[in-house]
Amino acid sequence: MTERPGAPPLRPFGLRLHHDGRWSHEGEPIRNRGLREHFDRSVRYLPDERKFVVTLRHFRAEIEVEEAAFFVRTFDAPSGRLTLSDRSEETLEPATLVLSPFDGALLCRTKRDLAPDGLLARFTQSAHAELMQAVEEGEVGLALRIGGSLHPIPRAVSSDQRHARERAEPAEGEDPPPTSRAGRDRAYVERRAHRSAAGRSLAVRSACRVSMRVERNVDAASW
Repeated sequence: MTERPGAPPLRPFGLRLHHDGRWSHEGEPIRNRGLREHFDRSVRYLPDERKFVVTLRHFRAEIEVEEAAFFVRTFDAPSGRLTLSDRSEETLEPATLVLSPFDGALLCRTKRDLAPDGLLARFTQSAHAELMQAVEEGEVGLALRIGGSLHPIPRAVSSDQRHARERAEPAEGEDPPPTSRAGRDRAYVERRAHRSAAGRSLAVRSACRVSMRVERNVDAASW
């Protein structure tokens, strides 16, 4: 992104992108869905400044990213293609899969054209479920079938999910765990996705009013 003539230097604006995709401004949750979706689409990384920004009309602001600036919306197993929250597409590098230290969600590296080590992207629940449909038991553990090839999942990811699954007891009313390893992996992910969705729903219902300062500043900011 090139600098506009006369544009003020980038500085923090109080915008924060949380690890689970929530947005806040100066500690207040942003509840306006349209504004959140626009911010999701407009996140950009500036390699020279090594900063993330969002834009809205002539307004541009530096943002604080808690974990990943981009989110994987869909995963297509036959091609290995990912669709990201900024509407770009990438090919998954299975070797870059890691677990979030916050809650164990899957992360991967993307956008190596902007950063040599890549930028983190976090799998949404739906994309995670799509990826798990492509998981098979390989010779040395779990592997992803992309196209006609099997790609090993990093041992730390495979082991953590397997150990967590073995520790987890089915909740009341849940079916007994499947007997196959691949089936148990999928069942564990489905249970965790269901519980996470319930928790997020409760958080949304109890969220505070959106900070009106965000929209006032966005409407007023220009250069």
